[in-house]
Amino acid sequence: MTEASSEECDAYTTPVLSENFCRRSAGHHGGNQLDAYNPKTGAQLWHVPGLVGGRTITGPTLSEDLVFATVGMRGDLKAYDL
Repeated sequence: MTEASSEECDAYTTPVLSENFCRRSAGHHGGNQLDAYNPKTGAQLWHVPGLVGGRTITGPTLSEDLVFATVGMRGDLKAYDL
């Protein structure tokens, strides 16, 4: 579920799979938020709201225990500790 409206609901990203802290997750970025879900059950594991900046083009990128996400098409690059 997204809190975004109009163009901000558009996302052209690909989810990424991660095994962090012995837990597998699928991270997805779009609709003004970054989410991770359990790929077996579909249960949401975590949620980062407020990435407002227009439609999302780039998907999340992982590096060890960090996930990187952009804000919209031309916004900042954010890093979050998993």
